[in-house]
Amino acid sequence: HQGEKPVVVRGLPTHFGDIDLRIQPTPNGDRLDYTIKLSPRGDQKQRELSRIVLYPRTVTGRAIASASIDGKPTSNFTDSALVIPSPPRDREIKVTVRTAQ
Repeated sequence: HQGEKPVVVRGLPTHFGDIDLRIQPTPNGDRLDYTIKLSPRGDQKQRELSRIVLYPRTVTGRAIASASIDGKPTSNFTDSALVIPSPPRDREIKVTVRTAQ
């Protein structure tokens, strides 16, 4: 992403279903907002999905300082990755990543 321009992907086929993804950065790069939706087809709903791992590309490589999943704070992150455990399907997941200053 560049500046405050969002990245949007719709209907990307995966092993677990089609994924819709929107990444919206803030102008100063201190926050990234993700909207993720996984829509399984056929037997894809039966396939085990234990987690989704995000690797945010932050401004100048800033470390992740805090994060939330669906508005609830989470500690499931490192400096460079965030884990969404047991992600739901067929509904949007909202993720916010805040970076260190």
